[in-house]
Amino acid sequence: MNVTQRRQPPRQQSAGDVMANPRLTPNKLFKDARVRLFGSREALADAANAHLGAAFILNANDIGKIERGVVTCPRPPRRAALRLVLHANSDAELGFSGKQSPTLPADENVPLEDSAAATASAGRLPVMRRNAISAARDADERIEARTSLESALDPLERLAELTDSTVTDQRLENVDRMLRGFIEEYETAGPHDVIPRVRRQLSWTNAALSGYERPRHIESLYRQSARLTGMLAYMAVNLRRFALARAYCVESFGLAEFIGDMDLQAWVRGTESFCAYYEGDFKRAYELAVDGEKYARQGPQSIRLIINGKARALAKLGDTHETRRAIDKAFAIATSHGIKRGMSPCLSFDAYSDARTMANAVTAYSSLGLPVEVNELLVELAPTVDASDSVWSRSLVRLDRAKVLLAAAAPEPEEATILAAQALDISAERPIASVLIRAREILAGAEPWRDLDTVRQLGETLKECEAR
Repeated sequence: MNVTQRRQPPRQQSAGDVMANPRLTPNKLFKDARVRLFGSREALADAANAHLGAAFILNANDIGKIERGVVTCPRPPRRAALRLVLHANSDAELGFSGKQSPTLPADENVPLEDSAAATASAGRLPVMRRNAISAARDADERIEARTSLESALDPLERLAELTDSTVTDQRLENVDRMLRGFIEEYETAGPHDVIPRVRRQLSWTNAALSGYERPRHIESLYRQSARLTGMLAYMAVNLRRFALARAYCVESFGLAEFIGDMDLQAWVRGTESFCAYYEGDFKRAYELAVDGEKYARQGPQSIRLIINGKARALAKLGDTHETRRAIDKAFAIATSHGIKRGMSPCLSFDAYSDARTMANAVTAYSSLGLPVEVNELLVELAPTVDASDSVWSRSLVRLDRAKVLLAAAAPEPEEATILAAQALDISAERPIASVLIRAREILAGAEPWRDLDTVRQLGETLKECEAR
């Protein structure tokens, strides 16, 4: 993908070609049985789990997906357990359909563990038939497979605990390796799992700095402390701890300034802009990004500052002309630096990749209500996002698409709210501020159609996610 071609005339794909928007039918039979016999979703999940193996454990979010019609035919072990605890003699009594789910091909509903035939069948499933939501499910299953073992960070942490705490070249190299691990793991584990690890490592680097160390190690320790604190700032934003995020940014920027690391200072300004954006202070978000450009000096950090900071803030402020200029400039700088392909990790200290840059451009254009530009980018972006391990990227792209559908000259509130509910379901296990805030914006925009079932379902789904 050549980013210099971003301004070419749009392809003639329809909205439906870009992102699937299946209509969901709530499962009233199942919900009524759950309310009558167990009350809460958590209670039903606990009862069913007593009859399930570890690979099929249910949670309240899984029960909610069945009730909303996101999942119409749970996997066989789950169906059997639910029939048992809900005193049902057949799948039909619980509203389970043997037909294809609106979000999953029928043959993907069969667990690979059921039989050798099922395994062979699943192996023949053509990749191109998988739609956006089934790709998301594939990624979630890869995550589950990984988390059934140790994290790749565990051995490094054990090594740090069991060996001498004295600063050495090897120890600093191991810390850098852990930093890379935090960045990669955050995409699938989320802030709650990664924050404790980052804080433990920050405690070690700060303790090392407070003692006598070799001069050649000091700069590395300061840089590692600045990066760890910056990570905490970014994750605090996603937990809606904005005041704490700002405080971490002050600390991180000060450490980076102390060692003269201007690229890291630029990264911190980008994170401060990110924080202000989700606080709703778009003017401040723009100003912080502009200040960050002084430190980036047209280098790789400029891409993030311009596309994530300036362009998105300008779009929220309604300045279409300057938003377009910012987007074009970000793509031009990306081209000059040999931008990487794919979806770069959101916590990365490296330059934005092509997909990350496009995703932010989509957000800016969607805020301006420009469907042609959004659809043009989504045609190229959707396959990369759906193949990514980042559930948040998949959620956010769908929310951007939903926003455009809602703001169109001929609004499509049903499709928009269905797509927004799907976005919440994709990342429901790891809800973050950016997803929740944008979903609430869509729900507010759908207020004129509040009597629609899909609008009410979006409100219910959002409430569940915000309560997590």
